[in-house]
Amino acid sequence: MKLVERIRNHPLNVNSKIVKEDIISINNHRIYLLSIILMLIHLAHGFIFLMYDPGFKSAENVHRWRIGVAFTHFTMFIIILLIGGTAFILKQKRLDRGRVANYLQFITIISYFLFGIVLSAFDQYVNAGINAFISVCIGIAVILFMHPIYSLLIYVFSFIFFHYGISLTQSNQNILLSESVNSISVIGISFGIALIMWRNSIYKIFQEKEIDKQNQILEEQNTQLEFLATHDSLTGLLNRMEFMKRTEIEMVRMDKSKKEICIILMDIDHFKHVNDHYGHPAGDQILKEVGTLIKNLLGDKYFPSRLGGEEFIFLLPDKALSEAMLIAEEIKSAIQAYLFAVGDETIIVTASLGVASLNMEEADPFTSCYHRADIALYEAKNNGRNRVAYA
Repeated sequence: MKLVERIRNHPLNVNSKIVKEDIISINNHRIYLLSIILMLIHLAHGFIFLMYDPGFKSAENVHRWRIGVAFTHFTMFIIILLIGGTAFILKQKRLDRGRVANYLQFITIISYFLFGIVLSAFDQYVNAGINAFISVCIGIAVILFMHPIYSLLIYVFSFIFFHYGISLTQSNQNILLSESVNSISVIGISFGIALIMWRNSIYKIFQEKEIDKQNQILEEQNTQLEFLATHDSLTGLLNRMEFMKRTEIEMVRMDKSKKEICIILMDIDHFKHVNDHYGHPAGDQILKEVGTLIKNLLGDKYFPSRLGGEEFIFLLPDKALSEAMLIAEEIKSAIQAYLFAVGDETIIVTASLGVASLNMEEADPFTSCYHRADIALYEAKNNGRNRVAYA
């Protein structure tokens, strides 16, 4: 299965999802950009051949040649105007990677091959050259990326139509034979160029996508490492180090604003019993669900953090002790109301919380506040657990 998938997504495969849309988008962009230059070229050629009479060979042949060439260029001017406008619209609407853009690319290629054939046929009136057909064959090979299979089919059919087209205006069989043979050489060289351009371009796209994929993986890993550096890997809450950093910032801010700040210490009740009875994986799952419950309840405000084990801490900037007590009660009630699934059982888990207000007049405000909250926490536990106490 892996081998089949690799073949299916190989860059040289016509159905490769890795490069197909990028190839279409690149071609559409090139069609849009070149359409402006090509319109000017066709317009200039059309007026030049319409107004200028070189004055060689018979007047009838020269007239047919001039009018035919001028008409062909004016026709291509209108076609390229429509194609370029469509390519621009597709790009603006971000549809330049889809089926319509792919059809537009095909129409452009066919239009220019017909242009080269018709122009070469008109040129037979005054000379035996096939410069227009040569320019189209090589130009398309260089500018537009075509899958080798499509490219081969297009070049083969272009030779057939070319041979038929010039035979309508060239009666000299020797010249006709020479031009047909020369066109085979041109088509062979052009197909080779198209094949090389396709291979080089899609491998470049493929490599760029691989690089982008690796960069994305590295970015995700760096993001994960940054997250793990500041968060607890089990609960997704802040870790002790990050909590202390943010606490220091809030203490500086509070000292300037003279506003109150509180902390809440929380401990899961009888957590050792949970680990002993249900196993440590079950205990980890409960801690994880408690973390999710807290994040859903509080979000990022109050800096919910896991200190370690079953102990959690919250920082409440701009909250008085009475307000902090209400928030602690809200946390306690949310945990008590939640049904924790452990294997085939559903159990109720409770928590005890201690609340304390931080006093910036103390020598070590946070340590003193933490000590008081810890005392309040043990008071809540000693008084029966599943309750909030303050100090």
